[in-house]
Amino acid sequence: MEIDNTNFLSASQNITLNGLQDRIKLHKNDFDSPLINLAGLDLDGADFVMCNPPFFTSKEDMAATFINKKHPPSAICTGADVEMITEGGDLGFVMRIFEESEKLREKIQWYSSMFGKLSSATKLITVLKEKGVTNYTVTCLQAGNVTKRWIVAWSYGDLRPDDVGSGPSILRTRLTLCLESRS
Repeated sequence: MEIDNTNFLSASQNITLNGLQDRIKLHKNDFDSPLINLAGLDLDGADFVMCNPPFFTSKEDMAATFINKKHPPSAICTGADVEMITEGGDLGFVMRIFEESEKLREKIQWYSSMFGKLSSATKLITVLKEKGVTNYTVTCLQAGNVTKRWIVAWSYGDLRPDDVGSGPSILRTRLTLCLESRS
């Protein structure tokens, strides 16, 4: 799914250049359409949703992330505003996915998203618990000693992370270690 014309054309070219037209379906979406638009992809369901949402609520929010950092940014941000900024930031975007997941439920086996802010991942976990979603897992990704990202995945089905080789206790331990190393 893609809402930006430039990104849509780039993705289409990459699919073609790699000969993946038979394996990847690309759909031009608009902002007000569902984020998980199974009808637009002509699908009844899918194995998983994987999301790398826009992290920030505004340009000011993005700039504020660099204030009080011990080190300067280790990478240059080349993302367009549509890729970096959205109403509600990463949590607002993923909450839209969560709300859609409540309707789609087991039509998608696993829903997952990366978060740029620990507070956003923590809030989604709180919502999952409040809504009675018990089949979820979390982990922390850390590139070098600087950048951290958090992954939260949830399912309404019976397949648990233990069934696919990595137990939730291992992943939750990783998140705990990641949290402890922040302090």
